[in-house]
Amino acid sequence: MSQGEILEFLQTRVGRGVVTTYRELSLFAYGHTQGAQAVGSMLRAIVARDADASIWTNRVVAIDGSARVAGQLEQLIDEQVPVRNGRVSVDEADFVLHNA
Repeated sequence: MSQGEILEFLQTRVGRGVVTTYRELSLFAYGHTQGAQAVGSMLRAIVARDADASIWTNRVVAIDGSARVAGQLEQLIDEQVPVRNGRVSVDEADFVLHNA
């Protein structure tokens, strides 16, 4: 799975106000959940190449709803993603699953 394919998935499937997880992207990219760290590395590389891509990559959170990037929660709050106690509320947020 290329960086371009990951970015395309985010651009076409994970719109404003919606999130997905590193785990779900791993399932999409590799067919299993053990690639979540590799997905994180890919997302960092995408943003290093094009900082404007962070609007898409910031919509990816950890399975527990925690944000890993400066400014990420602020963007998600602005997009009306429910945030409680500094994390995306996994019970309330709209999530995109890899096979949905």
